[in-house]
Amino acid sequence: MLWLLILVGTVAGATVHCVSRRERGSVAEVYLVYLLVGYYGIAMLLAALVHLTNAGGIAQHKGWPSSEPIQALYAFALIGMAVSSILSAWLRGTYLLGPTLFGSILLLGGSFVHGKEVLQSGAFAWAKDGLEFLFDLVVPLAVLSLAWTYQRGERRRRTRS
Repeated sequence: MLWLLILVGTVAGATVHCVSRRERGSVAEVYLVYLLVGYYGIAMLLAALVHLTNAGGIAQHKGWPSSEPIQALYAFALIGMAVSSILSAWLRGTYLLGPTLFGSILLLGGSFVHGKEVLQSGAFAWAKDGLEFLFDLVVPLAVLSLAWTYQRGERRRRTRS
């Protein structure tokens, strides 16, 4: 539920930003930066802290065997993703591709692994698996689409100048 609130707040913030600003610019860039900072940054930093402080509880909740070293490694990957994504608030241009690709590959990979696990076990609980699976699939695809749109617009602007 927390991830949903962060995602909705992030999209709402980007929408307010786009509606209230007076200067012309890329709407795709605004939404991309908000999603990178809000969802790939802040939300994943919180996820990393949970994995570091409660590895056993997370494993039990997901039905996985407890493996604190693997979850600690995953948590540090999330921290790297979060820090590089939060820097998007200040660094723009081609820098945005780094956290976009890193975060999207990590989350899409999680979606693939989780989907494979659900298919093999035959146990899918919408309440436990559904939102996470959707977030790990839909958000990265949206972020990749925004990055593609933004980069395409930047190329067009450079060609016109």
